[in-house]
Amino acid sequence: MSDAKAPKEHHALPKEGRNPMAAGGVVLTHVVCTAFAFALTWVGAEHRLDALLPQGIDERFAQVAIVAASALCMGVLGGFVNRARHRYNVHWPFLMLPKGADHAIEYNAVQRAHGNFLEAVVVNVPLTLAVAHFSPKLVFVLSQLWIWLKFGMAVSYANNGHGKAPPVLLFSYLAVFILYGLAYLALLTALGVVA
Repeated sequence: MSDAKAPKEHHALPKEGRNPMAAGGVVLTHVVCTAFAFALTWVGAEHRLDALLPQGIDERFAQVAIVAASALCMGVLGGFVNRARHRYNVHWPFLMLPKGADHAIEYNAVQRAHGNFLEAVVVNVPLTLAVAHFSPKLVFVLSQLWIWLKFGMAVSYANNGHGKAPPVLLFSYLAVFILYGLAYLALLTALGVVA
């Protein structure tokens, strides 16, 4: 590959102060999100969503909706990987191309987008299944916001390879952090710590 056609290399690194670098930042985030989830339940978010969402969105609906959405998203991203394998001649069982290989940045970006999405699904789908009983409509809204915004981030990353997504897609983190908070709140409620 000639230098004129070589893609501009861009290596993304975690940013101190923005990305968690130690357990303290993660714990603090979860505490804040639990407080935020408590505030949403205190102001009656579930009841307020009754007026905005169709009837029939219950615990089971929220659970099935997140499973269906994750299956569709994973299938599409898996298709992106197969297309990239074909386009860049990457045979199975190779997962990633080594640095410096032809098309390593383009191919690895697609594979990483798929893997990053899978990492999130492995935690956040069971999370949704576990807390859907606590506040079904709120969980439905948050989990769908999370998955579709996260999917948008994965598609963006797969297509541009530099790890930057349009800022609006970062709201997927807010949605999922509130789901984490609801999990802690449901646990605290079950333990009788909060009413």
